[in-house]
Amino acid sequence: MIGYLRGKVKYQGVGWIILDVHDFGYKIFTNSKAEIGDEIELLIHHLVREDASDLYGFSDIGELGLFEQLLTVSGVGPKMGLAILSIGSVEKIRQAIIKGDTTLFTSVSGIGKKVAAKIIVELKNKMGSSDGSYLPQDNSEDSDLIAALEQLGYKQMEIFEVLKNIPSELSGTKTKLTWALQRMKKVK
Repeated sequence: MIGYLRGKVKYQGVGWIILDVHDFGYKIFTNSKAEIGDEIELLIHHLVREDASDLYGFSDIGELGLFEQLLTVSGVGPKMGLAILSIGSVEKIRQAIIKGDTTLFTSVSGIGKKVAAKIIVELKNKMGSSDGSYLPQDNSEDSDLIAALEQLGYKQMEIFEVLKNIPSELSGTKTKLTWALQRMKKVK
């Protein structure tokens, strides 16, 4: 199975690119905004079915993880999964699932209220602490902390991986940021 590709965009169409990797062209379905000639790296979800072997490309681990979670929902296929990822950031989509907000999902062509509700019901528990993931609190301190780490170049999934272990006794953005930065060095 293919899990990662890096190469130059040789051709592109609506929702797909052909990536030249050492003179081999891979057709990858993606929301990437890359232009022809751009050198890019993509994490790949390789979907093998009886009648197809398709590649879906993502710029970061958060997108890939959410895409794979969306595919576990019956009625959500890979094309719909990509369409959902195109409507907002991974965190925005995660928060919509946690809060039970169907309007974000119904804005995607082909998703009605039933499918939107099904996505929320089937994924809500997977977005919480049951899978060990970090969920930012609805306060400015966590938002500032995440924003600061993103400004320093860390990806959301890297940030959440470290912040899920943040001690509850820590308070204040500066204190939490110092703690997180010390752990981020160990993660890389």
